[in-house]
Amino acid sequence: MRIACLLLFALTTFSLGRGQNIYIPENGIVTLRSMVNGDYSQPNVIRLNSNDQIEFSFDELSHEYHRYTYRIEHHNADGSLSKISEREYLKGFNNLTIENVRPSVNTTVPYTHYSLTIPNEHQQLLCSGNYSVCIFDEQNSRNPVAEVYFYVVDPLVSIEGSVSPDTDIDHNQGHQQLSLEIKHKGYEIKDVHRDLKVLIRQNNTCYNQVSSWNDARFIPSSIDNDIIKYAHCRALIFEAGNEYRHFETVSQKRPGINVQNLEFIAPFRHATIHPDRLRMQNYLYAQDINGRYLVRDERVGDADTEADYFIVHFSLEAEETASATYYLEGELTNRELLPLQYDKESRSYVISMLLKQGHYNYHYLTKDENGNSSTNRTEGNFFQTENEYTIYVFHRAFGERYDRLVGVKKIQCGQ
Repeated sequence: MRIACLLLFALTTFSLGRGQNIYIPENGIVTLRSMVNGDYSQPNVIRLNSNDQIEFSFDELSHEYHRYTYRIEHHNADGSLSKISEREYLKGFNNLTIENVRPSVNTTVPYTHYSLTIPNEHQQLLCSGNYSVCIFDEQNSRNPVAEVYFYVVDPLVSIEGSVSPDTDIDHNQGHQQLSLEIKHKGYEIKDVHRDLKVLIRQNNTCYNQVSSWNDARFIPSSIDNDIIKYAHCRALIFEAGNEYRHFETVSQKRPGINVQNLEFIAPFRHATIHPDRLRMQNYLYAQDINGRYLVRDERVGDADTEADYFIVHFSLEAEETASATYYLEGELTNRELLPLQYDKESRSYVISMLLKQGHYNYHYLTKDENGNSSTNRTEGNFFQTENEYTIYVFHRAFGERYDRLVGVKKIQCGQ
């Protein structure tokens, strides 16, 4: 099954300057972003037959021109390719060239910025559902260098929901539980159990997402006329986590928020984050952006082409253990779990990444011997955490060949 998240392919590591491994994609594709209607805080969802647009952009780490093409594909709710033909979901052309190409200006790390917008004058989307944009280098047209998932919704149902710290397993402790109502007056859903698929993500993460097709506990508590309710559903209990950690590299001259020091070790600028500590004991309020990041350089007007890149060094002070693997997670890792290495000298788990200047959120988590991921050993779990939950409702009536996306709702804790 293909997970419908933001994906970046093939990371490689090499040692540079400090004896630490530096994580840089071997295909040179970095800062892969998407934005709906110019709003970074929105999920990757546009409305069918509307003026909504989603912009995709990335940098390639050179000033050499690469002819990148992109292909739009339609998927089922679970990420597998749907069985409808291209002409059924797309009006216009596919396999188009990315034409908006701009080289970086006055940066120590040369790069070229590529961007595209969907829909556009050459492409219109004809049906709702789960989509992907696959980006190819013409030198290797079989293997995509990157793949980004997005959604097109035809809002035929309404969704209401709430998040409570009073869960079926604890009260005001380490979890949050969702309750949902799907109202479909005027839209027929004959067999809820067979035809309806629901996906829920916390802070747009994939490692702890919940779906009705993968969890047998995710079933309605009641089906009454035109309202489908999910109450006291064990599948909808999430670890609450903690607010995201953050740092800023918006200046090249002075350390920003949570940055210990800046230095230049040819050929890269380096930013060392203050050593992080485990946070299992205390909830720490911070006005975070739920794992996202903003590209920004305080000295320039166009950060897309004028912001520079830093090697950013992270460290988490903790005792070495064989019972769990430590990871870094957030949009800065493209929502992948990026493994940390243990450094015996500093008694810390460490990682270094090439990141564009800006404001970043991140957190740490562990994965145990059974493959279960959790923030419990790194960030702690606290009911007060202001998480954001996004609900996707898919429907496929009997005889249809693809999953329609008929409703999307974002719920913010405390609102």
